[in-house]
Amino acid sequence: MIAATRRNALLLVPALVGLSVRLLNVLWWRPTCEYNPLDWEPGGTPLLEHLERSRLPAPVECFNFGAGDANFYYGQGRMIAAGRGLGQPLQWLLLGDSAWHPSAAHPPSWPLTLALFNKLGLATITQQRLMAGVIGAVSVFLIGLAAKQITGRLRAGVVAASVAAVNPLFWISEGKLMSETMYVPAVTLIVMSSYSFWRRPRPATAVWLGAAIAFGQLTRAETGMLAFILVFPLAFLLRTRLSKKSCVTLGLLAFLTVQVLTLPWGLRNLTSFRNPVLGTSGTGTVLLQNSCDAAYEDPDFLGFTNIRCLTEDPEARAMLVNEGLMPGSDTDESEFDKRFREKAIEYIKAHPERTPVVVAARIGRAWGWGPQGTLTVDGGTDPPNSLFPTGFEERGYWPSLVGLAFYYGTLPAAVFGLAVLRRRHVPILPFVVLFVMYTITTVVSGALTRYRAGIDASLVILASVALDALWTWLDHRRSRTGRTRVSPQDDEVFTPAPS
Repeated sequence: MIAATRRNALLLVPALVGLSVRLLNVLWWRPTCEYNPLDWEPGGTPLLEHLERSRLPAPVECFNFGAGDANFYYGQGRMIAAGRGLGQPLQWLLLGDSAWHPSAAHPPSWPLTLALFNKLGLATITQQRLMAGVIGAVSVFLIGLAAKQITGRLRAGVVAASVAAVNPLFWISEGKLMSETMYVPAVTLIVMSSYSFWRRPRPATAVWLGAAIAFGQLTRAETGMLAFILVFPLAFLLRTRLSKKSCVTLGLLAFLTVQVLTLPWGLRNLTSFRNPVLGTSGTGTVLLQNSCDAAYEDPDFLGFTNIRCLTEDPEARAMLVNEGLMPGSDTDESEFDKRFREKAIEYIKAHPERTPVVVAARIGRAWGWGPQGTLTVDGGTDPPNSLFPTGFEERGYWPSLVGLAFYYGTLPAAVFGLAVLRRRHVPILPFVVLFVMYTITTVVSGALTRYRAGIDASLVILASVALDALWTWLDHRRSRTGRTRVSPQDDEVFTPAPS
């Protein structure tokens, strides 16, 4: 066990490299802009002044929140640290305590993490971006550990961790304070706990699997479907080694663990709004910003989520600004969610002949069709154009371009990695289910690169499996010792189950 721990410590090397890359991103490549829209005391900036200043484009070479989800996470983290709970942060920061309203627009794990940073005295945007980089370095280590667990070889873990350390698809989101910072380790833990459960099916590993899924669900709501499409099929795989009763019992234990750990969030949402909220109150907004002429007809951005569905819709714009931000408004997110959802469904029903085309485009965009469109949405163009000068996602042109290269490099290698696992009689179900979940989510939400964060972690792990298999084949060919096999190691915890 001691020897195994020492071997695992080698994964700290790429983790430290990853930390260095993230520090460079925050302190040098893209430091925090002097003015950020949410960097003021609650109620201390007049609303019209803020709106006017926020319309000014930020320099491409520095970071500010823009209009993305990061402003919610950062603002709500400040609210929680100030003892104001899970409220609507933009209203609170603009108008003060008199404008407090509950919010369930996003799950709570990432805002709670940022609130913890605030409590520790790490309250500035730059400090929190640096701490997000530390979490990213932990993700690098976990990705390496997951690859080692699956293959039984340390070198596969080192390869996976090394790729994750420098891959912009990870550190871009961390530098923007996005929830994907927390989602990457959550998905990696889901993968690790799935293989631990398969290797040693017992109550402890079933609870670990359920806890990992709950962690993911409290970071990104769609992960909750894994309690159904991963837990029970994975328990079914154990039918040749356990009795039917044991399989059902362990599956139910993992499922109930998910429900118990997410119950407080669910009960809070059911009792805090005028209408019941299941998961989050952002479903209607997500549907609406994918259900308009701009999202259905624009060939250059077909399949992507399109903010123009909100900004160019007079009713939606009036609801967001007049009812959502003005002093004295009686805002209830469940009402917004309901009205936006009804409006989106009405549009979808009015365009039945176009919807299948849009759905197909979303799935294609999600898996890499149209790289130029992806690059434009993520990082703009070089030189900048008038439509997306820094990209809708404002992820930076060159980091986005390098990230695309990483994706197109790991995707075919990951497919080969799946084949290798199948040949070794190691189940590929955890990865396949993650791919299915991501595809289903994209059909509803539209395609954006950051939505793929958990999948990118999975692809890196699978690519390391493929590279390890290639390395093994070359070793055997040089030594002429026979066919490729997985060598058992004395670290029993991270050894693949025997076939």
